[in-house]
Order: sequence, then C-alpha cells, then structure tokens
Amino acid sequence: MLLAACGGGKSHEAVDTESVVPTSSSTVAPRPVAPASGGPDSSGPASTTQSPAPDIDAEWFDQTILTDTIGKGAENVQATVVRGGTVLHQFVASSLASSGVATTTSRFRLASISKVPLAMAVMRLVEDGVVALDDRPLVEVATNFGVALGDPRMADVTVRQLLSHTSGFGAMSDLFFDSPDKTADVAIVEALGTPLENDPGREFTYSNMNYVILGRLIGWRTGTTWSSSVRRLVLGPLGMENWIVGTTSGHEDGDVLHESKLGRNYMELLEGAGAWLGTSTDVALMVDSLAEETFFRSPATSRLMRQPSSAGPPDQDWTYGLGLRLFPGGLWGHSGTLEAAHDMVVCLPDGTVVAVLVNGEEPSDSDTLIDTIVRALNPPDSA
Repeated sequence: MLLAACGGGKSHEAVDTESVVPTSSSTVAPRPVAPASGGPDSSGPASTTQSPAPDIDAEWFDQTILTDTIGKGAENVQATVVRGGTVLHQFVASSLASSGVATTTSRFRLASISKVPLAMAVMRLVEDGVVALDDRPLVEVATNFGVALGDPRMADVTVRQLLSHTSGFGAMSDLFFDSPDKTADVAIVEALGTPLENDPGREFTYSNMNYVILGRLIGWRTGTTWSSSVRRLVLGPLGMENWIVGTTSGHEDGDVLHESKLGRNYMELLEGAGAWLGTSTDVALMVDSLAEETFFRSPATSRLMRQPSSAGPPDQDWTYGLGLRLFPGGLWGHSGTLEAAHDMVVCLPDGTVVAVLVNGEEPSDSDTLIDTIVRALNPPDSA
C-alpha cells in the first residue's frame, strides 16, 4: 500500500504507508509578521485550508520531504514554506515507529537555529545603543563570574567576533556534549580560563560558547535572563509565544519526543546557542522577517546580518554572517543538529523561506536538507 499525497501534482518515489502515519498537508491563510514596534500576536497559524500557492506543487513538495526524512528512518518531520509574510504551505508526517504523531503546532528541538533569534536580540540592542558590535565584553563577563581571564587576548574579543564565530574560542565539543555533571556557569568559567585557539578575528571556528556568552551578556545588559531577553526583543514582537527552552531529558505537552541517551545535559549547557523548541512555521516566519527587512527599525540591520563576516571552515564553501550561515547560490539561513534533531531553515534567492525540522537520526547531515528543499520546490517538469 503506497502513500497518496494530498493535492494535484507529479509522481514521486512513494513511501510505504505501513511505516508512516497519514500525513497532513495544507496551505494556510496569510499570517502577517508583526512589525518591530507591534505587540505579540498569539493567534498562531490559521486553520483554514486553501488551495496551494500556484508555484508550489504540494504533492511533490510533501513527497520529497517525506522520502528524505521519514523514508530514511526519521520519526517526525515538520515543514513550512513562507514568502512575504504569508504561510504558503505546511507539511507534517510521523513514522508509526515514533513515540507520537506530530502536528503543525508540535514543537521540535531547534538546535543551532536557536542562534538566529539570539543574534536578532543582540542586533536589536545594537539599534537601541545598549550593545555595540565593537564592545569587548569578556572582561565584563569574567568580572560577573568573579574570575580572571585565562588568556589576555580575550580582552580584545568583540561582540561582532562572537556573533561571527571569529572570537578565537575553540569548538569545545567535549565540554558541551560530554560533560554530564557540569552546569552552564561552570562551562563558561572553564572557557574563560582556557587559552584561545586563535587570535581574535583571525579565523572562523564554530563554537557554541560564543552564543552562550552573548546570551548572558544581553541578559545582564537588560537586567533579566537570556531567554527573557530573546522573548521580549524577538519572539514577542513576532507573535511567537509558544517557544520553550528545553531540557535534554525533559518533555512537555506539545513537544515531539526526542530520544536522548541517559546522563546527558547538553541542552542545559547550550542555552541560547541551541536550547529552544519551536515550530517550522515560526522559524520560517522569523527568517522571512529578515528577508523582508521588516523586523528591525533599519533595513540595513537585516542586511548586515546577511553579509559575510568570516570565511567559514576552510574545507567548506559556505560563509557566516552575524548569526546566519550563507550558502552558495545566494541561499542563507541556519542549520541545527543535536541528538535526534536535524533542522534547516533557508531563504532562497526569490525570497521563499523554507524550514524543515526533523526528529530522528536521519538525515545524518542537516546540510543535505538544503538539497531536499531545493528539489521539493522544483518538480522535474517545472523547468
């Protein structure tokens, strides 16, 4: 028995429905993004089902996403297409082997996509004059923790370098992902006491520590916590009230259940670098607000985030802006990878934004979701 996707469209490699919960596919009414000065809009995605946007083949899109995720062993997938503040299409599917059936409002682990709203919060404070990109905050950080900097070069690290992963901090993978008995405070103190791997500004090294420190910085500068700052500065104005900060082993109503090995606590350590849970619709609308340049008071702020600030890893062909990955061909957005979480949000050159959130171990490389997204939007006979 083969899956029949909703809507008219092209044939595609089918997935056996014996292993897939029937999918939900719908195009919903527009959900405009609130302007920067507006208040929260907690209405959520509309439930009205309409005809798909003329340039989106819903059947091809759904089946392509399904084949590359559930078809390869993932448990749940959720995807949303947005353009110009309007939600054009939503898709969600679950394997029968999963612990529950996902819906379009289920929360998924966003992993490193969490860095995007944190960077947006920093840039909002830059516009407000509370933070400057040339600020050198690590002395302030060390003072607040009552420790001395372990490397004199840290005094020269700027906010811009933290945002662009050019601070000189190493990846610190063992610290974040294999330190079950440590707290975020302990991790920060250890990082401040460890010599930098490179001179500040010299080269790109992707480090979650950059964004953990930025989160603490904006909390101190606003007199609250990193998560409250992101909610007030970014999520609230965008009407995204349903996001939560997750824990490694915890699970709340409305979340898909991400499997985690015992004795791990990386979500607690990552904080603003990777601990948010949300929906693909909210993620797509958030990135769309940067693409449409409607979020910040000045459109130049969105453009600055999308400008290359560092070359990226020497063995890769992508670069990094301020909280955004910049891919070949004019695509930009961010990936997210954690245990049982593989995500991608990308803005295409025509302004279409697609977010795909996956619960499961496949695809093993989140970057392959870019190819999946591009293929999903381009049926074979559409050329």
